[in-house]
Amino acid sequence: MPELSFLLNGEPRSVSYEEGMNLLDVLRDQCDVTSPKDGCAPQGACGCCTVMVDGRAVLSCLRKPESAEGKSVTTLEGISERKRRLLAEAFVREGGLQCGYCTPGIAARVASLLDRTPQVNEEQIRKALNGHICRCTGYQRIVDAVLTASEAWEDDALPDYHGPRRSDLFGASRGLKRSPPPGGNGAGVGGNALRYRGSEQTLGDKPYVADMSTAGMLHGAVVMSRHPRADVLEIDISASSSLPGVERVLTAADVPGDRFVGLIRKDWPVFVAEGETTRCVGDVLALVLADTRFHAKQAAEALEESVRYQALDPVSDPVEALCEDSPRVHEGGNLLDVCAYTRGDVQVALAECAHVVEGTFVTQRIEHAFLEPEACLAVPAGPAG
Repeated sequence: MPELSFLLNGEPRSVSYEEGMNLLDVLRDQCDVTSPKDGCAPQGACGCCTVMVDGRAVLSCLRKPESAEGKSVTTLEGISERKRRLLAEAFVREGGLQCGYCTPGIAARVASLLDRTPQVNEEQIRKALNGHICRCTGYQRIVDAVLTASEAWEDDALPDYHGPRRSDLFGASRGLKRSPPPGGNGAGVGGNALRYRGSEQTLGDKPYVADMSTAGMLHGAVVMSRHPRADVLEIDISASSSLPGVERVLTAADVPGDRFVGLIRKDWPVFVAEGETTRCVGDVLALVLADTRFHAKQAAEALEESVRYQALDPVSDPVEALCEDSPRVHEGGNLLDVCAYTRGDVQVALAECAHVVEGTFVTQRIEHAFLEPEACLAVPAGPAG
């Protein structure tokens, strides 16, 4: 295997890597550095994997390992303790994080920015953060956190805390007041309580599920359907099962009990079997278990190529899906439930209105989802039985 020699957080390191790995893979899997997160690798779209190479912020999931040969790679673990404290305190003060998954990547970018431009302005901050996605904060408070950190980047400490920059709650700027008024410590409902474990989240010290490991752990990678609706003709696991590091490939045939789950109706298969029809591109066909995350992903990608389908017309419009001639996505039909209620007399209310506007309004479906990829860690509690 190729060898990579570089400085990691000021210390010389030499590690082996496999062809196809990126720098993020090397840092997380070969060097056990977990502050850079994998949010979208290798797409380079979210910014969670940001590290500094020779002082410049880069997306490590887009970098080949050999690009770091002989260079200095710095993660949040490697910046000075004073700057770590300033970053953490600034993000916590300003409420610049919620779930915290994207924050270490942003903090790494901010460290690089402030090292080069300590007296940064808001326009420069927004331009620097253009490559980062945060699904929680709305970005305003992240910008505030960077401004706050910049005030003390070359000094020793932040100014005394008097609340976040954006502390206007309940319309105070418009003359409104909260009733009853907040308590003395300001930490009640509507108060500016500091984020629990916010410092750990900012610096990447709080482990997320994908950061955890245990001795002898296998890594799993799922194989999902390439088609929203298709008959699965064959899932040939023979080639992928013999790839390096692969321990087992599981399919529907390996599930001894009921394969279907669901909160309202049990109509979601854990695995779609050969001979069945997929319902969405998120349907799982197989699970690869391997000795490393990289080997599991490689084998899953190989298995994707060996699945044979008979593609069918997808059901993509919820209104058309309710028509009698629409293909059935589930055996029970396409209508999950009807929730109807009445409050008051709509017709009377419309008749009394001075103006009535009628129209059809269409918007996309949005799930306010976190950036952290779905992951789980299963540790057997005792003998199988």
